[in-house]
Amino acid sequence: MHRQTTLLQLRLHIHTIAESSESSALEMFQNKTLRPILKLQNQVLVESFKGLNLLKMGAYPRLDGSQKRIWVRNILSKEAITRNVMIGIVLGMMTQEELRFFFDHEKECRQRIMDMVAERLAVQL
Repeated sequence: MHRQTTLLQLRLHIHTIAESSESSALEMFQNKTLRPILKLQNQVLVESFKGLNLLKMGAYPRLDGSQKRIWVRNILSKEAITRNVMIGIVLGMMTQEELRFFFDHEKECRQRIMDMVAERLAVQL
């Protein structure tokens, strides 16, 4: 139980996320679990992405915002190792209960994680 308490204490509360009783379970999971984890793990995600892909590419292309989003999404869709590392970074910060929810809704949760990671990476690279 100590691990769960520690993980939850590490997460930042994101004030800009509106909580609504009309939100679906997936939306609530995204807002209460995924977004705070992604914010906490932001630098780890960015550095992991760079480390996994820089050697293959030599240097990152100079692209504008929309082109960079397409480029990042392309890498995440084609490079299984990169995609799985990004997912693993997020999963490692979940409680047992959150992991159960993730695996019960794995396809949707993976998609939401990849969408949010791709956006973060595109803005920061």
